[in-house]
Amino acid sequence: MDKALIEENRKRLLAEQKRLRSILGFDAVVDGASEFPGEFKPRFPEFGGKDDENANEMAAYETNLAVTSDLEGKLAKVEAALNRIEDGSYGKCKHGDEIESERLIAVPEADTCIKHSV
Repeated sequence: MDKALIEENRKRLLAEQKRLRSILGFDAVVDGASEFPGEFKPRFPEFGGKDDENANEMAAYETNLAVTSDLEGKLAKVEAALNRIEDGSYGKCKHGDEIESERLIAVPEADTCIKHSV
């Protein structure tokens, strides 16, 4: 595995980790011990007390819940890739093959080679 690629991807992954944590911190409350899975709890918007405003609040909350879940999933993949860099297993497919450099350039958090990605 090319050490320059690993170092470049480490920098990219750290930047992505920071970006995702920033977005999650803006759109969610850090609360790992809640009724929600993950570390973040989506914010509940307050639009008012009328029925139509309450309906809009629920629609926005459903969107926030889905976005928070998606972002947490992406963050988990990024952090797993950073852990693989640290433990020396970065670039190895979870099925045992090498992950192609082209794939790691395109998807730095990839944990499978192209053959096993489907």
